[in-house]
Amino acid sequence: MIPCLKRSLAAALALLLVSLSGCASASSRLQQTLSDILQVREAASDEGGVGPVALSDEGEALLRALGLEDDALILSLRMPEGAAGLSLNVYRLENGAWTLCDGGGLTWDGDAAQAEGTASLRVREDGGLALHLRVDGASASYSAQAAPEDAFTSSTQGFLQDFAPAQAGDEIPVAFWVRDAGTSMRSYALDDFADPAAFDGMDFVQFATVAFEAP
Repeated sequence: MIPCLKRSLAAALALLLVSLSGCASASSRLQQTLSDILQVREAASDEGGVGPVALSDEGEALLRALGLEDDALILSLRMPEGAAGLSLNVYRLENGAWTLCDGGGLTWDGDAAQAEGTASLRVREDGGLALHLRVDGASASYSAQAAPEDAFTSSTQGFLQDFAPAQAGDEIPVAFWVRDAGTSMRSYALDDFADPAAFDGMDFVQFATVAFEAP
């Protein structure tokens, strides 16, 4: 595995753990420990895009022990040719259209092709999101507000399962959350981001995307 990507993966999970404890001083110690146990089963793709990190058995066991296996997503990133920026965005469906409500990104001077890093998303206890980007040593953290405190009785979510190739200008949906006060709910997929009407009747819909921005 590429050494800089291994360090980025360790840093991403370290930040997830630090966000749970609220102790930033623990980050360096956690990163060193996680560097020893976090391995991916498959090498990163050589083409630009985003995909889920395939953790080793030890890495998966760690997430399960922390209760994060269903509430956290760690993604590996490679910037495509011609891309000059990267954004981790959170959208909510309002009046039948997507509204950008939270998130942020990193930009470079010139072409950032082949720059590598990670993105992490974690569902907080209050239902909001903790987001983090780390690419070639540059990092940024964001948060997304929690869903309204309504009496939701049905919910579903989905995370990116396979590597998604990308070109400069592409925006890739990587996670979604749907909640409703009804007693039944159809199944949804990340591809439904392209068709907001698929969520007609749902009380709360939220998507996270990774955007590879052109100059």
